[in-house]
Amino acid sequence: MYDYLELRDGSTSNAGFISQLCGNTRPSTQHSTGSSMLLRFRTDSSVTHKGFKAKYSIATCGGTYIGQRGMIHSPGFPGNNYPDSSICEWYLEGPTGHYLTLSYGNFSLQAAPGCSADYVEVREYNASGRLLGRNCGSNLPASMDTSDSFAYVRFVSDASGSAAGFSLSFEASVEACGGELNAPSGTISSPNYPNLYPHSRVCRWELVVSLGRRVTLTIDDLRLEDSGAFCAFDFVDVLNGLAADAPYLQRFCGTVPAGTQVSSSGNTMAIVFHTDASVSSGGFMVSYSSEEPAECGGVLNNPAGGNFTSPGYLVSNYSNNLNCEWLIQNPQHINSSIVVLIEDLCLENHQTCESDYLQFRLSDSYGELLAKYCGQTIPSIPIVVFTPDLWVHFQTDASQGDLGFKAKYLFSECGGWQTGEGGVLSSPNYPNIYPSPSRCAWLLEAPVGHTITVSQHHNLEHGAAYCL
Repeated sequence: MYDYLELRDGSTSNAGFISQLCGNTRPSTQHSTGSSMLLRFRTDSSVTHKGFKAKYSIATCGGTYIGQRGMIHSPGFPGNNYPDSSICEWYLEGPTGHYLTLSYGNFSLQAAPGCSADYVEVREYNASGRLLGRNCGSNLPASMDTSDSFAYVRFVSDASGSAAGFSLSFEASVEACGGELNAPSGTISSPNYPNLYPHSRVCRWELVVSLGRRVTLTIDDLRLEDSGAFCAFDFVDVLNGLAADAPYLQRFCGTVPAGTQVSSSGNTMAIVFHTDASVSSGGFMVSYSSEEPAECGGVLNNPAGGNFTSPGYLVSNYSNNLNCEWLIQNPQHINSSIVVLIEDLCLENHQTCESDYLQFRLSDSYGELLAKYCGQTIPSIPIVVFTPDLWVHFQTDASQGDLGFKAKYLFSECGGWQTGEGGVLSSPNYPNIYPSPSRCAWLLEAPVGHTITVSQHHNLEHGAAYCL
């Protein structure tokens, strides 16, 4: 919270998070997945310490491989044995909707009971994904198939004893399932439909229709392995949105009557098809449309500002499993700021707002998180941002609705994003009296490697707050 060193997996402040370090315990070696890493050192206004010293180098192995096919190998292969005390991590990514087949061409590692010395570990997705294999010794392991288009490979050698190493190739499947669909309507089917679908697959379709519309999914034919009420084997999940924690709308398995419909609350929906390692059936075909208006969400860009609320506000409690996304767009983002005031808040309470919540991010759904609210305490401080866009997200879980929220947005006549080697900021109507209330936010961006000096010439009410 006070002084820290932050590491990002890329060249921008929005890149994937690696770690945030503070205190006096030396951390482990930190790795990026690609060719760049951003380090950000921040200190607060009190208490200083000796600081930090770090060494960086280009890794001798590991990295991210993206494509239809590729090959990785242990350090030194094929000319030399791999070195002791190696730790290598590879991230493999094929085209969206294709699974990967991983095959060893050569394999010679130090053997040990339980592969406790040197080993190669292959998992789906990342270091915590489903284990596909952990091997050592000199027997060539069998090939492996992932259920999706991602794989993670980790090679570890201990401090004594080495061998020739390994080579491992990956290739994406010809058949595909899943993908991104942006048309206003369309059809989706399982692989090989109407014939038997393959085992051990995960297919994910992401549907995005026009803002202000909702997605309606219609079951045309669905015949999967029947596993009772819990659908534990083969199933289709329908999610209200695209986020990892998007609310579940429905899980289908067995045989479902044609014409069954499910609708999203906003303009996005995800469909995920899971199959296990045994028993197959005829699969499914579904169609989607976007003829109905969205229950909530959309673009807010009225120059005069306006209000937005949770669905049913003041009429009834909001419903379960909602996913509402608004994008506030400032039509005059130069010398102007976006201001949001929450006038009423009555949501399900949770210590970390994991149930029902209202959150705000800079620019879009991947931007910096500004605030996340739940419970009944109305924030006393408005949200003021310099960016031309502000993303607002209201999500509810499967239980316990409440009254909801009401918020007001407007565009102030000050603030914005300024770049260059110098410039001038001023309060509204300067040098005349500024109006009350005034809400402004600026971002000042100088050339890379430079610092910014701000000289203040102000005449404010004593005790008033101001910022630049």
